[in-house]
Amino acid sequence: MTTRQAWSLTDLYGYAYHRAEQAGPRPGAVRMIYQDAGGDGFAEDVANYFAPPERWWHTDVLACELARGRVLDVGCGAGRHAVQVAKAGHEVVGLEPSWDAVGVARRRGVDARCGRLPALPPDLGRFDTFLLAGGGLHLLRIADEHGSTLDRFTEAAEPGARVVGTMMSTEAGESARPYRMRVQHEGTLTGWSEWSGTNVGLPAAELPAVLEGTGWTVDQVRHHEETARVHPLTPRQFEAMDRGLPWDPPADAACSLTAPSYLAVLRLTTG
Repeated sequence: MTTRQAWSLTDLYGYAYHRAEQAGPRPGAVRMIYQDAGGDGFAEDVANYFAPPERWWHTDVLACELARGRVLDVGCGAGRHAVQVAKAGHEVVGLEPSWDAVGVARRRGVDARCGRLPALPPDLGRFDTFLLAGGGLHLLRIADEHGSTLDRFTEAAEPGARVVGTMMSTEAGESARPYRMRVQHEGTLTGWSEWSGTNVGLPAAELPAVLEGTGWTVDQVRHHEETARVHPLTPRQFEAMDRGLPWDPPADAACSLTAPSYLAVLRLTTG
């Protein structure tokens, strides 16, 4: 198998969702392998992105339960959160930058659209809830020359709209430290990417600063300890990854990792 370096992280995620969909999605059939520049890493089961609520973060379950009215599921991925919110009787539109992921979500019944923040596709309409589940609160920090994610949410918001999202907890200032990461799936390898607080983290203590002057305020924050099952990798396994070799760890190689997360609800007080 030849390892290719030209894939973006977005494209790789979308393709992995597609392959997992083809597999059933059967647990253990499709994996994403993460490596940082320090040599640490782990493998993740892509079937988790199709899992029912009992296998989600507790904060993501709460986020979906708090969705109200017409909902924009930002970064909807394979559609696990959108499907659940729709089951609760809400109209849901999914937004996702990968066309492969959009296709998977649509086949699961989600009205998914392809788009990348901070811009929103035209003709989406207006929303009562902007859902940023699965650790999506970091997307609030994205901005370009035309404005920020929160600016675009304000333009598409109904009066009294809310942002409901989750994030792994970090200390204030910790998310600003950059690190390098790459991801592999089925011999397809992304290049090294520089990651920092703008795209991987948003400590709860930093929310007021991010919201200052936007018309959005913090309504509530809830914290919870989350547990995930992952497969740690050895240097030899990373060498195999570089050569594009398949890797199939035994089930008993998995371990449980516990980490804090938080749920935040933001409310629009203007407009």
